[in-house]
Amino acid sequence: MKRHQRAKQLPGASSVTS
Repeated sequence: MKRHQRAKQLPGASSVTS
C-alpha cells in the first residue's frame, strides 16, 4: 500500500509496511 516511508507514520507502522 504505502512506500518505505518511516518517520512519517508511527514507529510500529514502519515494521508492518516493511
